[in-house]
Amino acid sequence: MRWSFLLVLASCGTEFVPPSQIQPGPSPLRRLTNDDYNNTVADLLGDTSAPATSFPGATTSTQGFDTFATGLGVSVTHMRSYLTAAENLATTAVRNDLAVLLDGCDATADEVGCVRGFVIRFGERAFRRPLSDAEVTRFVGLQAASRTNHDFAGSIRVTLEAFLLSPAFLYRIEVGEPGEAGEPVRLTSYEMASRLSYLFSSSMPDAELFRAARDGELADPAQIEEQARRLLAAPRARDVFTHFVDQWLELRGIESMQKTAGVFPDYDDSLRPLMKQEANHLIDSIVWDGDGDALRLFTADYSYVNGPLARFYGISGVTGDAFQRVSLDPTQRKGLLTMAGVLASHGKPNQTLPARRGKFISTKLFCNPVGVPPPDAIAMAPIRTADMTNREYFTLIDQQPACGACHVPLDNIGFALENFDGVGRWRTTDMGKPIDSSGELVDTDVDGPFASGVELADRIADSQLVAACISSQMFQFAAGRQDSDEDSRSLSQLGERFTSSNHDLKELMVALTQTDAFQFLYSQGAAR
Repeated sequence: MRWSFLLVLASCGTEFVPPSQIQPGPSPLRRLTNDDYNNTVADLLGDTSAPATSFPGATTSTQGFDTFATGLGVSVTHMRSYLTAAENLATTAVRNDLAVLLDGCDATADEVGCVRGFVIRFGERAFRRPLSDAEVTRFVGLQAASRTNHDFAGSIRVTLEAFLLSPAFLYRIEVGEPGEAGEPVRLTSYEMASRLSYLFSSSMPDAELFRAARDGELADPAQIEEQARRLLAAPRARDVFTHFVDQWLELRGIESMQKTAGVFPDYDDSLRPLMKQEANHLIDSIVWDGDGDALRLFTADYSYVNGPLARFYGISGVTGDAFQRVSLDPTQRKGLLTMAGVLASHGKPNQTLPARRGKFISTKLFCNPVGVPPPDAIAMAPIRTADMTNREYFTLIDQQPACGACHVPLDNIGFALENFDGVGRWRTTDMGKPIDSSGELVDTDVDGPFASGVELADRIADSQLVAACISSQMFQFAAGRQDSDEDSRSLSQLGERFTSSNHDLKELMVALTQTDAFQFLYSQGAAR
């Protein structure tokens, strides 16, 4: 068994790595996310009704990305939703596309043959792999049994519902090539086709991936990379990347943030989607239309605004609904961290919150974990007088023995952004007093004091820890789990290619496909 494994590696033209050094890490069983489900039924059936929009969401509050297997459990509500969706999808498909489902076969002449052909063809696409003989027999038998109570079209509808309710459809099941229990083995070509398609398009494999899987090409890392680059050039890859960035940089919070009416007279909720679009425009300009350098996200000297957003920022010369590129005042703003939406979504409804802004930067950019506040944290907080600035008040909190250990490093980051009020507008005073925007980074590779948010952004862009954190965030999104010590080789592989590409985020996505964690899993010692 081991010698055949080594021969596969050699035949693929890859650098020889002893199996004992290959560490794929865990490969959790992953249910289709709601986006996966909607895209998959659209590609499988041509149905764009997006039924999963009404499904329960993933439990991501403590689980990280919504791709994490730990957040993709199935409740009774889920099962009811799946059942209703399967019934509706199957009914529509049979009513509108029965001839397409049967591939033009004349069921009046050979019903059994037509059904068998449908089961084999549709089953391969629905399960993202060929059906076993036993599965073909079972689904053909289901159609035959349902003829007792249904006409032919009705029996196909029942069979179609069964496909859509099968774990093989709802889950991304991976077994790998045959191997001894605990041995690292390559994914099968069909499993690799699914990993590629769900990473880059959040959907089932397309025709070209199915062809490559049938021809056994996806055991070759070079072929895997070629397919990754092809998929990366497709429009849906942008949607998947946006989905990743929205969660990594917590941009989704912009559209749901709440602000106290009357506290910020120049702000209203109609600005929320515009602030979100501003961030996405900047990201697209760098990732897709520029050199892809992830660190430029924090140092860009420009942004994108339309008329209403320009008025909010106090930028002249921009009118209408279309977004335009504008230069930023280099003494005030630079990159994503100084955007109004990012700043406002990490504050309170009526004021800034330095600790929350600091936590965002610490956890999402430096990957430094932050502990949970003690249950009596609010009770321990000092009394705030009416004339206190935010910095004065949080400095008192920093001095509390039970609070300072966590608050000091976070507040010292957040203080740099105090020139931006609770909705992200520039200000120079707080409570009538000049703002002190100095701060200090600790426990990073760019430690030391800085004077402003602009200097903080520059410091972040110089950090190799930030670059490594970005690699880790992308890895976790793709793997559907937290990274672990066992992923050190994969993360090293990823980091090396990310660095050599000048931190190109598109190259980072391609590099993911060349890691141990993407190409291998541990065998359970069981055959399919």
